[in-house]
Amino acid sequence: MIFYYFLIPKYNLWIIFLIPLIFLIFLILTLVSKQNKQPKPTATIAAENKEPTVRNPFWIAIFIGIFAFLLYSNTLKHSWALDDFSVIKKNYVTQQGIAGIPTLLTTEYRFGYWSSPGSLYRPLSLVVLALEWQLSNDNPAVGHFLNCFLFALTIILIFYLIRKLLNNNDLIVPSVVSILFAAHPIHSEVVANIKSLDEILMLLFSLLAFYFLLKFDENKKISTLVTSVFCYVLAMFSKESAITFLAIFPLVFIFFRQKSVLDSAKICAIYLVPVLFFLIVRHQVLGVQTSAETISPLDNAIVALSGFDRIGAAFAMLGVYLQTLLLPLNLVSEYGWNASKLVGWSDWRAIAGLLAHLGLLAFVIKDWKRKSVISFGILFYFCTISISSNILITIGTNYGERLAYAPSFGFLLAFVAALKTYFSNTIDTDFIHSPRFKAFLAVIVVFCLMYCIKTFIRNKDWKDSFTLYKQDVLTAPNCAKLNYHYALEQNLNGQKATNPTDKKQCFDDAILHFEKSIALFPAYPQAIGELGLAYYYIGNLDKAVENYKKSLDLSQDATVYSNLGTVYFQQNKLAEAKTVYEKAIQLNTRFVDARRNLGVIFAITKQFPQAIEQFTEAIKYEPKAAILYFYAGSAYRDSGDEVRAKPFFDTAYSLNPALKK
Repeated sequence: MIFYYFLIPKYNLWIIFLIPLIFLIFLILTLVSKQNKQPKPTATIAAENKEPTVRNPFWIAIFIGIFAFLLYSNTLKHSWALDDFSVIKKNYVTQQGIAGIPTLLTTEYRFGYWSSPGSLYRPLSLVVLALEWQLSNDNPAVGHFLNCFLFALTIILIFYLIRKLLNNNDLIVPSVVSILFAAHPIHSEVVANIKSLDEILMLLFSLLAFYFLLKFDENKKISTLVTSVFCYVLAMFSKESAITFLAIFPLVFIFFRQKSVLDSAKICAIYLVPVLFFLIVRHQVLGVQTSAETISPLDNAIVALSGFDRIGAAFAMLGVYLQTLLLPLNLVSEYGWNASKLVGWSDWRAIAGLLAHLGLLAFVIKDWKRKSVISFGILFYFCTISISSNILITIGTNYGERLAYAPSFGFLLAFVAALKTYFSNTIDTDFIHSPRFKAFLAVIVVFCLMYCIKTFIRNKDWKDSFTLYKQDVLTAPNCAKLNYHYALEQNLNGQKATNPTDKKQCFDDAILHFEKSIALFPAYPQAIGELGLAYYYIGNLDKAVENYKKSLDLSQDATVYSNLGTVYFQQNKLAEAKTVYEKAIQLNTRFVDARRNLGVIFAITKQFPQAIEQFTEAIKYEPKAAILYFYAGSAYRDSGDEVRAKPFFDTAYSLNPALKK
């Protein structure tokens, strides 16, 4: 099926989608049906309800996994998008492949992209991304394939995990939950964005730890427990949010193995070991790098509020999560300032979000003695969304669909279990032969169809950054960051365009959205600086310099200094250009463009040792940039050192034969 995806015309892509969807609907309608429709003795019916045998569970799991892969097969030819650039495409350490792994293990998450301190440590995810780059240099298809494949494995694991939770007594809930999880469009960001491998690995390894913990309860083998703990170590080193499973593991025994809270805590205390191990390693790596990070309202609108209103805004966003998990109508990659216009407890959404979550909590409390699957799903949702809720701690964003990836498992488990309970007469009723079973299936089919269609369409938006921001700026037109990022893409499109009319349209559109972004958030130095760049591209140097200086008044930014240097260089103000290029390098020692341009100024003024120093330093961060080798060779040659010049010229010509004249 995937093979045909690369062969058939684009207008036939819906065929790929519809074929597995038809089979999926067929599966939903028949996975727990009986071939023999004749009345049967009560004992026989009870036995069949306990373990339906008409469908082999293995093939049900495989089918759902294949369906998940097929549903995302229209992302396999996508390019880089969103955070792929900071983590992969423009991350010089990740691009070193295997050679960069020691650095990835001992530095902050985005160390290879910026020189600023950071607080994220996710080495395992980065190691896998580095191996992808090593396997196929600058080829996003490898990352997209692996994301789809690991997502499909996660779906299969979800099926078997829920089966084991329920002691293999149910096929309905495991099948439907895994199907809906596979189809849910809120997962498009995770699967279609290569960088979100960290989310996929975190949940996959956490659920594996979960699965082997249940298996250990059955066989009491130490090797099984060790496997579970090791999987949890891998989850922690994939993404920090795996720490929430520390609260989930005991709940498994409380809800499904009838153990006391104290006994459950004792059994699961072993999982403190991987958490402490991770925290110690993280501290050793980041302890000397991190500083107090300032969260901007641009990223998290909640920080613009004060006091108790922040909690109200957090509950308002939790309400958005719940609504999107149930009815994902408007998906968006960014929901920062001022898309949501949060105002704290005076906002009705804050009250609604609070009441919704209090209602869920009240259900769990009332249902505690019964220990239902519904309550467990709700608690799973509470635990996994706790860190990203902005209630316990303030994080770098007020909303992100990727952050709902793990919580969606708990939500869907509770949702499906609640539906089954509602449509069942009693626990012991022959549900699969009752008229209510058809109603249950009808509801599931409606949700599944809705989710599948939305997912398939949303996947297309993730083709690249331009298509993503073009769509999302329509969904959230008052988001300053979306307007900014869309304008950035239009700036790039304008540079690439060959037709003068197309160039003008791109730059005019970029200026329009930069100005809107600034109107929404006046103190937006990056937008003001990039607005200056847009004016530079249309030849208005005065407006370019004006905006560059406005941006620098708000924030000292290496890129803006470098862009200002380019204008000064064109105006033959070499001294001024040299000064701002040096400031750019002081702010970002790995800034290749600034080093290259500063090196050119040194070469023009015949300061060849300084020029060579800049070019060779830049090569460290862009080892495949032919022009840097060419410039270094030219500087050696012009200084009279032909011997040292030769290897640089040879490398430059091998990388780009066109440089040889």
